[in-house]
This record gives sequence, structure tokens and C-alpha cells, in this order.
Amino acid sequence: MLLKDLIFLNECQVISPSESSFDISISHIVHRTQDVRPGCLFVCLKGARHDTHDNLDEVIKKGAQVVVVERMPEKMPENPPIIIQVPSCRRAWAWAWSRFCGSPSEKLCMIGITGTNGKTSTSTMLEWVLRASGHHTALIGTICCTIDGTPISPKSEGKQSRIATMTTPDPDILYPFLAEAVHCGVTHVVMEVSSHALALEKVCPIHFEEAIFTNLSSEHMDFHHTMDDYMAAKTKLFLQTSHATICMDDAFGARLANCLPCPITSCGCVWKGDATASQVELGHGGVKYFYRMGKIRNIVKVNLPGTFTVYNSLLALTSAIHLGVAPHRVIQALETLIEVPGRMQRISDETSDIDVYIDYAHTEAALKNLLLTVRAFAKGKLVLVFGCGGDRDPSKRSQMGRCAAELADYSYITSDNSRTEDPNIIISQILEGHHKASHRKVILDRKVAIETAILEASGGDIVLLVGKGHENYEIKGTTLLPFDEREIATLALQKRASM
Repeated sequence: MLLKDLIFLNECQVISPSESSFDISISHIVHRTQDVRPGCLFVCLKGARHDTHDNLDEVIKKGAQVVVVERMPEKMPENPPIIIQVPSCRRAWAWAWSRFCGSPSEKLCMIGITGTNGKTSTSTMLEWVLRASGHHTALIGTICCTIDGTPISPKSEGKQSRIATMTTPDPDILYPFLAEAVHCGVTHVVMEVSSHALALEKVCPIHFEEAIFTNLSSEHMDFHHTMDDYMAAKTKLFLQTSHATICMDDAFGARLANCLPCPITSCGCVWKGDATASQVELGHGGVKYFYRMGKIRNIVKVNLPGTFTVYNSLLALTSAIHLGVAPHRVIQALETLIEVPGRMQRISDETSDIDVYIDYAHTEAALKNLLLTVRAFAKGKLVLVFGCGGDRDPSKRSQMGRCAAELADYSYITSDNSRTEDPNIIISQILEGHHKASHRKVILDRKVAIETAILEASGGDIVLLVGKGHENYEIKGTTLLPFDEREIATLALQKRASM
């Protein structure tokens, strides 16, 4: 593809040596020095630990034909390639990949979902409904990327590990995936859009037909620093959409709705807006509520427990109707949804004398909602196994510890993707909030913590394995190690049954 078709002249600040060089052909787009090959376009990116502007000499020696920078080199190298200076390399990176792949999002109905909690469940519900109503769909999110329900993964091992740990894939994964979706006949794409993705301009080329806001609570303060910055990042999604569906029971949702230029459908249980859920019934086996929007009046049943299921399904239902799905089809589809992987997912069966659930809750708000939900139907003690991720917002650790102390009967505090941090330090910060020493036990090895919690539980107890959810890996240092809590819990339950 020609350079002039990847980066437009009006997007550049400086072009060296001249604009005439825009007629050259580009074979590939890369951003990592190890991937540089002759004829490629290299985009310099500044990360948390490294800035590839500092590797320009190496990039040029390896044969990059074009280099995109935010700052020009102080000393121009001998026989330099074409150097293009832009205001934002990350924005240029996203646009270049979108154009390189034929601008696939323009051929698709794009639906974006953002919020601190509930993105995965809401997107799973909405994709399920759209597919059940006859649409060809793609799903992009925390659990996996699918086309018509079939998981699709990049062939490259490096990209596989990157997509496994990202809610919203990087442009070099996202736009080829969207191109593949177009090739496969997909019409509707439901994607989780993280605040990181919005702040880092990953989705700036995409115009969304529909955008959904779930909620906002303290998270990622290591990246955004303040709640205002966090909210500003989320707001970007709603400035590139035709319509927004917003949960107004959340204070930030109400604030967001007051500043958007696009049409809005307001949703809530407390807020009596455009779409409401009332007469809510919560139980072990799911939720039931009365749905009203305009002239639509229906009873809705979802076989997943918790108040959060009411909110997530309310948003998915309302969005699906806006997208043209008949209300009765949406309601029928929601009633057939069995589970969302890693979200209040039951591991134990009817033969076990205890219940074991896995959930992804990794913020104080999510943990609180989960514990309150389970407390409502728990007959025995509520036993919690949890930790906090390394190299992530440390401020939430004591908060989650405090929440566990107040709402769980007993906590096994352990590791959870410690990454490059010392897990002992992470646990010590959790303990600063967990003030009930007699109601907790520290077991550093997460596998041992899970086994111990299941084996020590009393009949009728509920054991919650919290934080990893759908993940089948553990991150230690920079390495992804196999770690499947479902398998570990299942084996522990079998051992318990044989005792």
C-alpha cells in the first residue's frame, strides 16, 4: 500500500525529506524494533518503561523505509529514511493499521461498551442476543475474540499473549481481526472498549453505531491518576458514536449524559428514565424483573444471579432493541443464556456439599457487589479467596481488604498476577485494610490457597475464587504461566468428596 494512503499529509507536522516521498510502497507496519524489516513503516511509541524514539539508530540500520515520530531526532543520521513527525504516534498507528486493512470498521455495525465493571457480561449478553436473532457477529473483549461464537486467535505466539491480557487489542491485532470479520460476513461487532484503549487512541478510526456505559468506580489510578482523567478517557467513546445507552443509576452515568451531543437512551432501576427495570426478584438461580421502555412492557428472566445481572441485561436488552431486534426475541435469547465465563461461574455440581464460584471481580465496587449478591442466598459461611494484581493501582488493595473483612466470613489472601512486584508486599497492603486477623489466612501460593479453602470449608458454605475469572494463566515477572482455576477447583472438590 502507498504511504500516502496510510498517513495523510494533513496529519503531519514535518516530512523529511519531502512530500513527494509519500508515493512509495509500504510492505508492513511495525512498532517493535525486533519486527523491523526492509520496506516497513515503523511507528515510535512511548510506553510506561520504554520509548522507541530512543532506538531510531537500530530501526534505521535494520532497513525501515519510513519512521513515524512525535519528536524529530536531534542529530539526523546518515542516509536517513523518510521521517514523518505527527502530533500523536499512537493515533497515527491506529489510523495506519485501519487503512492498511481497508478501513474494515466502516463496513460493520460497531457497538462499543465501556465502564469499570460489567463490560464483559453486557457485551456477552448483547452478542448472544444479536446472534440468536440471526445476525453474523463478532465479539472482542476480555475473555476472547469470537466470530459467530467461535474463538479466533492470532497465529503469532507473541500476539496471542498480548491479546490474552488486553481488554481492547492493540491496532495491529484489532484491525486485522475486523478485516477478518468482514471477510467472514460479519455484520455486527460488539466490543469492550477500555479506558486505556481510549486514552491510547486505539479505536480513534472507528465510528460506533451504539455505545454503552455501565458504571464508573475507582480503578486504574496508576494510569489515569484522577477520577476526572478516568472519566475523560471513557467519555471519548461517546464522542464518536451515533447513539448512547447509559446507566443513570451510576452518578458518573448521569454526569456523562449531561454533556453528550448524541441521542441518549437512559436506563436504570432507581432512575425512571427511558428504560427501567422494576419489581426485581433476585435468587440463587437468576433474576427476574419487569421491563418498560416506551410502549414495551415485558417480564425478563436471566439465569444468572445478582443485581449486576439486572443492570447488565437491562443495558444489553435496551441496546438490542435500539439496533432493531424485536423485544420478544431479545427476551427469549436472554432467557437461554446459561453463563458468562468467569463471571459468577459455578464450578461445583449438585453432588457437592459446598458451592464454588469463580468471578473476575478485581475492584472494591465489583467485590462489594459480588459479596452482597452471594450473601443474599448463602446458607452457610461465605469464604473468599482473593489477591490483587501487581504493577497495577496499589490504592485499591487496602480497599479490597477492608471490603473482604466486612462482607466475607473468612478470607484466604493470596497472589494474583504479581507480575514484577513482590507478592508479599502486595499482600501486606491488602492486610492494611483487612482488620480482622482471626477471619483471614495468608497463603502465598494461589493453587494451595484454593485447595485449602475448598477442603477446609464446612458443608453449606460458598467458596468464591475471585480476581482471575476467565483467565487460564498466572503472570509472574513478565511470563504467562498456565493456571486454570476451574481445573484446580474441580480436583479439590473431587479430593473433598473422597475424604
